[in-house]
Amino acid sequence: MQSFPLGMLYTGSSAPGYNTLTPTHVNIVSLSYTSIPKPNLIVEVRGGYNRFLQQFLPQDIGLNPNTAFGLNTLPSDYGTRDLGLPTVVVYNADGQYSPFGATASDSRGRIDTNYQLFGNVSLTKGRHNFKAGFEWRRTFINSFIDSGHRGKLVFNSLQDFLAGTIDGGSSAEGAGTRYTYQNGSGAYFLDSWHMSGRITLNYGLRWDYFGVIGAENNAFSLFNVKTGELQAVGATGGPASLYPRDLASFAPRLSVVDDLTGNGKVVIRAGVGIFYDGPSQDFFVGNQAYNTYAADAGPAFNNIGFASTVASTIAPGVPIFSDYQPNSVFTVDQGLVTPRYGSYNFNIESQVTKTVAVQVGYVGSQGRHLFHFRDLNQFNNEAGNVKCANGQTIAPGSQCYPSYSVGSFVDIPLWYVNQIETSAISNYNSLQATLKVQNWHNLTSTLNYTWAHSIDTASDGLDFVPNASQPDDSFNSHAERANSNFDVRHRVQWYWTYNFPKFNSARKILNGWAVDGMFNFATGQPYTVSYLFEGDYNGSGEYYGRPDIVGNPYAGAKGTNLLNMEAFAAPCSSVDTDPNSPTYKSCLGGFHPGSEGRNAFSSPNYTNFDFSLTKTQHLTEKVAMQLRTDFFNMFNHPNFSNPLLPGFGIDVFGSSHIEGNRLIAGPDPTTNGTQFLPTTATPDVGSGNPYLGGGGPRSIQMAAHFTF
Repeated sequence: MQSFPLGMLYTGSSAPGYNTLTPTHVNIVSLSYTSIPKPNLIVEVRGGYNRFLQQFLPQDIGLNPNTAFGLNTLPSDYGTRDLGLPTVVVYNADGQYSPFGATASDSRGRIDTNYQLFGNVSLTKGRHNFKAGFEWRRTFINSFIDSGHRGKLVFNSLQDFLAGTIDGGSSAEGAGTRYTYQNGSGAYFLDSWHMSGRITLNYGLRWDYFGVIGAENNAFSLFNVKTGELQAVGATGGPASLYPRDLASFAPRLSVVDDLTGNGKVVIRAGVGIFYDGPSQDFFVGNQAYNTYAADAGPAFNNIGFASTVASTIAPGVPIFSDYQPNSVFTVDQGLVTPRYGSYNFNIESQVTKTVAVQVGYVGSQGRHLFHFRDLNQFNNEAGNVKCANGQTIAPGSQCYPSYSVGSFVDIPLWYVNQIETSAISNYNSLQATLKVQNWHNLTSTLNYTWAHSIDTASDGLDFVPNASQPDDSFNSHAERANSNFDVRHRVQWYWTYNFPKFNSARKILNGWAVDGMFNFATGQPYTVSYLFEGDYNGSGEYYGRPDIVGNPYAGAKGTNLLNMEAFAAPCSSVDTDPNSPTYKSCLGGFHPGSEGRNAFSSPNYTNFDFSLTKTQHLTEKVAMQLRTDFFNMFNHPNFSNPLLPGFGIDVFGSSHIEGNRLIAGPDPTTNGTQFLPTTATPDVGSGNPYLGGGGPRSIQMAAHFTF
């Protein structure tokens, strides 16, 4: 059982008593059988089963807010997992107080069950080493995501909170449990052909089938982008499957190894191949779309309803949320194909001396048909007309599907039509170099350096951070081409061991000493500055997006202050400047996509040096003792995580002021100085332990090890 006291993982909050409890169980079983019927023939059969259970449950899950406080925030179909306080947010003049209750993600959990069967046959004949095999996979996922069921209450002031005057809120209704499954299979053939004493050629072909994901009880549904109808998958009159089968995933491979000098001192390696990647079920069952405000998003949850009416005041036992109805749908492009990428590499390895070797290589890839999603119903905020998926053309400020009908709901407003597609692309290029020293005057060392550049139009099929999957402008998704979220331009790793020389005198004191060191350096990963739900600044209807850059973001920035917020403005040309207006600081016109590019900025670099001093002493012929002192982050170098963490987003308009007719991020510099974007979280706590390691202050440990 794990507990996350700062509420960094899905549920809980920073207030005491609202931790996230995470029960986890793992079961693994594997069996294998190997037969050698002939000296040159090996037959292998393996089978496996694994089961993974993990849940994220708010600590106060046993509390019924209605019976305890008369706070009736639960939907009519609530379950025991939905119990507990709703998210309560109270604003003040400086922003907001620390919220209490669970986050909007509420309870979630899943049981993954996997069955696998493998078979391989290896045959050596002459200069050829043949290998062939097959694989069969079946995956079941039993999941629940009760997102929004607890509800969220917003109070604009402490006075409103004490008076029970509600200024905003949200709640969801609908069963969040789903049972999904997927079958897959694959087969391959490979030959390693020793053409001569110098040259080896490897060639082969693999075929994979990543089965179409299915769900029990016709839980999946698709939005027909041509007719505007929502149809249940597998039901009478509906589509037979979530997306078409793809049986054309053939992946050829070719590589060659050439021992140029024939003595192993200079070796050239080159290879090229096509690889396929199956879809994650999370893309379809529990997507992380920012625009739907819910974690249970995807074509399995199109029946989830959201409260369209919120009570103005709290009355004991009286329902606060009512009139639940769906307002968004997730659908799947019926041209979906299996994602693929072509990978290629070339490297040279040379033994310079008996103890020194050098390797230099190039590695690259091209990714095509990668997963992402876009909103087909985004409000047009372009300068001119745009074309919808149904073929019609809409003017600025219009939607392609303003309303739809589902079940007993007729002509209800339709906000978002998120379509899962395989239309994203990527490319990766890198130079990789290694210097190895083996026992040179008692020194063994490896030095690695990588220069790399990864570019894509989407870095994930889920929006864990803004614009990882969904583009800022869904009518122009290729404009998202930028550095990948995980792009690291430079990386250096150096680790070494030095054993001190042995002496004939005072051996117990002078012999057995050694020092070890490890140095790591990496440039920071990219990040995007966004606004998060303060308003519909760019007119897209998404309520999160990228701002305009109107100044130098680095002006005055130094140390932990990364960016000058005054360089960012709302992406509109007209703002309500009347402090007495209910729409004060809202954009009124001139909407457009923000000028800031995706992943326009880089997080701080990472530098770390660890050092160890050891003394090994043989106590007897069979017993040895090692005394060691380890220094972690020996020079106490400060390392900071990507400023996206731990909140998975950077809210540029947490505070703002008006200059002329523009809304500028940060407080008014004439009265409050200039606000900077800070980074203070270290990598070891940036995303909640135990995900990221390293980055804390210097620490020292002493230990004694005995071997016998």
